[in-house]
Amino acid sequence: MSLKGKAAIVGLAELKPWKDAPPDITPLKLMSRLTVEAIADSGLEKKDIDGFLVGMPFADPGMLYPASACEVLGINPRMLNQVDIGGASPAGMVWRAAAAINAGLCNAVLCIVADLNKLGDQRVPVVSVQREFEAPYGNIGANCGYAMVAHRHMYEYGTKPEQMAKIAVDQRANALKNPLATFNDKPLTIEDVLSSRMIVDPLHIYEIVAAVRRLSWPRRNSQSGQRIRLRGCWVRASFRIMRRLHTRRR
Repeated sequence: MSLKGKAAIVGLAELKPWKDAPPDITPLKLMSRLTVEAIADSGLEKKDIDGFLVGMPFADPGMLYPASACEVLGINPRMLNQVDIGGASPAGMVWRAAAAINAGLCNAVLCIVADLNKLGDQRVPVVSVQREFEAPYGNIGANCGYAMVAHRHMYEYGTKPEQMAKIAVDQRANALKNPLATFNDKPLTIEDVLSSRMIVDPLHIYEIVAAVRRLSWPRRNSQSGQRIRLRGCWVRASFRIMRRLHTRRR
């Protein structure tokens, strides 16, 4: 099934990242601000929302999170769900929203991710294969995993450090056009990236990128002046813990 042209993003909202957030800020407060700004940007009204996709924040986890967030935001969707694929969650939400719209489940989907740089109260037992099989050996955090993926790519395809550095250079070029980006003061060169501090071999500090938290509204027929139509999507999960990266079948 192709989703090309089946839906469009008609409103965007983005908040400038904080290193240290004010003490009275919560993920749900951030979601509320994003919702208000997205409505203003899209030309829609809150009553138009009949679909909802959300990522559960680390700083404020909880059961039945989509329903709880809907209650705080004051929306009553016919379709709601939680998307948890790490930093790719915002992009993953867009195609899921398009699929729901194409299936006739809803017409306007609110896709939202907001979080703080801290861990909340996680008393409920959480199943974590990473905590059980990787953390005891020192593989903690996303950087270690991405470094192993990079090494594997270099081994299998002969990828050079200069080619990987080009990704960071291109991402900085995009950031220069975004006044809300954390690093938008000057462009990068491949030499800048390769000469920067090594974080986890082979990744340098300029190659460690935080995911952009963004809210979007895919919709079938929008009255808004600007629309970003979905042209394609693709997702595949082949492993969760890094040790399987080296044992998976090709």
